[in-house]
Amino acid sequence: PGTATIPRPPYYELLDVRAWEGGVWNVKIDDIVSEISLLARRHNTTRVIGDQRESASLEALFRQAGLSFVSVPWTSSSKPIFVERVRRWLANNELQLPPNDKLRGELHAFAEKYTASGAITFGARSGHDDHVALLLCAAAAEQNKLLPNGLRANSPPNMGQNPIGF
Repeated sequence: PGTATIPRPPYYELLDVRAWEGGVWNVKIDDIVSEISLLARRHNTTRVIGDQRESASLEALFRQAGLSFVSVPWTSSSKPIFVERVRRWLANNELQLPPNDKLRGELHAFAEKYTASGAITFGARSGHDDHVALLLCAAAAEQNKLLPNGLRANSPPNMGQNPIGF
């Protein structure tokens, strides 16, 4: 008799984390799209995934750059699912993060909060959580089946195969 193969959970490697600082009024969206487009080409991808904020503009700008933009919506009911997915990845060593002090700091400062009505929200205890939002976007992409299936634990990913930009 043959042995059954147990499917391994996905393994993801985050290659790069960047943020654009200076506030909404000091950063031009087309400059951000240009930089992300260069990174996408460097990593051999044609698809960029982001949340729904500015999605109409981003879709048009990325299309002009020869890339597709896919928006994954976040809601008060979906965000806890994304947070739990990132927690699972980290607890099970299914996510490899690049050395990035801001990301590490934001992960340590990211917390559950309860509203006056008893609902759970998530965010930084103080400061920003933009880098953590990148991980939540990846979780949203996985939830929406937008990530490649070929990346598996115990088999370091070949990021030349279907890398995705967030």
